[in-house]
Amino acid sequence: MTRHLRPLLLAALALIVTGAPALAQYANEYVPPKLTKLGHTSKPIAGSGIVEVKVQVNADGSHKFVNIIKTTNRGDNPAAIEIASTSTFSTARRGKNPLTAFITFSLKFTGKSFAGEAISSNIDVQRTEGMVRAGNYAGAKAKALAFLAKHPGDTAMLQELGAAEYFLNDPVASAAAFAKVPVLLNEMRGVASHAFAAATLKSVGSDPATALVYAQRAFELDPGANGLYALGLAQEANKNYADAAVSVEKARDLAFSDPKTDLAAKVVLDSRLMGIYAEMGNDAKAQEVAMEIRKLDPTSTVPTQFLGGQYIKLGQAAMAAKNTPEALAEFAKAAGLGDAKITLVAMTSSAFAILSSEKPDYDKAKAYADKALAANPNDAAANFAEGIALYGQGIAFRRDDLKDQAKATLAKAESLAKAASNEALLVQIQNFEKNNIH
Repeated sequence: MTRHLRPLLLAALALIVTGAPALAQYANEYVPPKLTKLGHTSKPIAGSGIVEVKVQVNADGSHKFVNIIKTTNRGDNPAAIEIASTSTFSTARRGKNPLTAFITFSLKFTGKSFAGEAISSNIDVQRTEGMVRAGNYAGAKAKALAFLAKHPGDTAMLQELGAAEYFLNDPVASAAAFAKVPVLLNEMRGVASHAFAAATLKSVGSDPATALVYAQRAFELDPGANGLYALGLAQEANKNYADAAVSVEKARDLAFSDPKTDLAAKVVLDSRLMGIYAEMGNDAKAQEVAMEIRKLDPTSTVPTQFLGGQYIKLGQAAMAAKNTPEALAEFAKAAGLGDAKITLVAMTSSAFAILSSEKPDYDKAKAYADKALAANPNDAAANFAEGIALYGQGIAFRRDDLKDQAKATLAKAESLAKAASNEALLVQIQNFEKNNIH
């Protein structure tokens, strides 16, 4: 059942937060501090690595080193601190008013040498950033691509490209750009986390391995509900169901405890969790969550479809075990949910459960088939069940008119099965006609 449920859920569910992150970093009235000139160091360099540093730039133009944010080689930290302390910066401002603000940037060391800033302050990057701030995302993308064609791997421009792609609604391209940057600027982390999360959703169906990489980056940048949800999606796509359940459970708990989480987001989380439990084979928990969704949103069709599928699956198992009463009871539960499509399958299955028993009750089988046809008169399987029941009545009561009705109904079933390219059903119909209709 879950294989049929999955496309529905993937189509229906979105990230808990799908909108763009706040654009304060791109607002025209605010300009962050800038690194204008790199400093120097006399400290020994331990080896290759990238060190991300944080500096406070005061409104009067002075500055001071604050701390190391991240490092890939601790031995390079003293050199990075000295470079940060001896660098020069322009102050942040809001409009014309200077502000005290923090700046983070990364310093790259190659071998025993200082290679420069891992996040470039190139004038082309600054101009591209200005285009992003102004909302000219297409122009920024074009400029970034042209620059990167000549300077591949420039991490500053890759981040501007990532931002432009994200706001152009291409999260996969955005994530691909951000993924090439080992240490992201602080002001880019929000955009990048959303890009990685959205790219996860786009990639889970076609490329689960890449989706997992993106999800891990999303979680690294945002360990909250969104990052956890993206990670759960990717883990599920890679069949790591136990890990997926833990991630989505945590995302759900965080989101449900937040008063700002709306009903739609709650249903999204419960629906995904329900699907994961079903994949794990934990039907009891899946049904528990389905009932919770029904309480949250009585209009949601997801729990009805899920529960209906579960009841039909149990009924079919009982059918296979030749336990007709139990099969009919499960199919009745499915039909009782009130969904037309589920009722069609349940009533058709009920008819076949009776027809496959040792002593078929053709009147009862036809009654179920009639209910199925009331839900959809052009369903091939329902017409097949109706045809068999009519033929059985014709034999039992020695009535040629019922046999003629059976022939016409079976012919319709065959035609519908052909139109739907349902080869398996078509073979069954044709075999029945060959063995019984003369």
